[in-house]
Amino acid sequence: MNKKIVFLFAAMIGMAGVAFSQQAQTTSNDLTAPQSESAEKRAEKMTNELEAPLNLTGIQKQKLYEVNLGVEWKNDAIRNDASMSKEEKTKRIQSNLDQKRKVYEQILEPEQFKKLPPVPTVAPAPQKAATTAKPSAPAQPAKPSKPMKSNG
Repeated sequence: MNKKIVFLFAAMIGMAGVAFSQQAQTTSNDLTAPQSESAEKRAEKMTNELEAPLNLTGIQKQKLYEVNLGVEWKNDAIRNDASMSKEEKTKRIQSNLDQKRKVYEQILEPEQFKKLPPVPTVAPAPQKAATTAKPSAPAQPAKPSKPMKSNG
């Protein structure tokens, strides 16, 4: 009996850990959030993920690594700049990712470039309502569809 309880408890903890891990992966799409890995590790990982699907040559792999590393260094500097708003950080990092793709296009063959996954994008921050819009007419009270009966 005790072994069953211990086993069930361990299984529940394991499932909770897997669920938490998956949630952390799916919610960490914030490009402005500090990164846990070094720029070098991230650049290496990005490059390695492209190697097989794109059938990179050694020279292409080295060039893509250098591009990825440079962009990661720039993005780390942006992430760590306390004087920038989150919105500004997002714009700058997104611009760096777009520029990286343009450099990739110069390094890769056209067939390889077509296989390249799209640049990740971040949803823009919600915009405040424009202040130049005309104020709308005041709301009219709703008219009852049936006369109300008085209880009396």
